[in-house]
Amino acid sequence: MAENIILYLDTCCYGRPLDDLGDTKVRLEVSAIAAAINICRDEGFPIIGSPMLELEINEIKDLIIRQNIMQYYRSTATEKTPLTDNIERRAKELQVPGGLRRKDAYHAALAESAGVTYLLTTDPKFVNAAARLGVKTKVINPINFLQEYYKCLQQ
Repeated sequence: MAENIILYLDTCCYGRPLDDLGDTKVRLEVSAIAAAINICRDEGFPIIGSPMLELEINEIKDLIIRQNIMQYYRSTATEKTPLTDNIERRAKELQVPGGLRRKDAYHAALAESAGVTYLLTTDPKFVNAAARLGVKTKVINPINFLQEYYKCLQQ
């Protein structure tokens, strides 16, 4: 696992540090996101950005929050995958009834196209729907990603 990680964080991960830090789960997720980013930086693993991330961030109404999240995203992503016709088709395939919501489908399709190994999200509905649909990229909560990463290191 540790030899070829390619990471993609969805928009909720970039915004998580601005959520209620009084909530223990939120604090743990914020720490896990930061740790995952640091692992990638330390090991030279890419973190993929995308047009969907930029679109979603730019839709945030609050200017200060939008700027903070965009700065975090831009300081984190090391590569950017383009939106293609194949990605458009794949995103539509993932939007079946009971499947992924539109933006999540695009995140998953973009991540698959870029060969991402782990798409981090704090959205359990995204994690569950991606697993049901057999998304090629593993969609996982940042805390669970860290558990998998450290378990692999111990082997």
